Amino acid sequence: MADRTPARIGTLGGRDDGPGCGGVLLNTNALHWNEHLVEWPLIQLFDTRYLSFEIGALKPDRQAFDHVAGLVPPSPDRVLFLDGNIANVDGAIASGFSAVRVSGVAEARHAT
Repeated sequence: MADRTPARIGTLGGRDDGPGCGGVLLNTNALHWNEHLVEWPLIQLFDTRYLSFEIGALKPDRQAFDHVAGLVPPSPDRVLFLDGNIANVDGAIASGFSAVRVSGVAEARHAT
């Protein structure tokens, strides 16, 4: 089953200027991806989408975070990773990200 709460990489502050709030690391598969785009409009706010079925690894596996860490400029320690699952937060920290466990958008806004 797909992770129903997408991890947030970047900031979610109440932007009204469209894309520009970082990226999202999402556990999903090719069959469900188009459904997620419709079901979760929040996904449209992210500039970059790191998808488990494209990466070949799922959160909280270290391989998923290491893959993303190799792609984010300038380095993962300059990225704030937000997620509701402590295992995902721990995985992000192990790969060099700054990470915080949050529950919902309101907590995410306060974490940034």
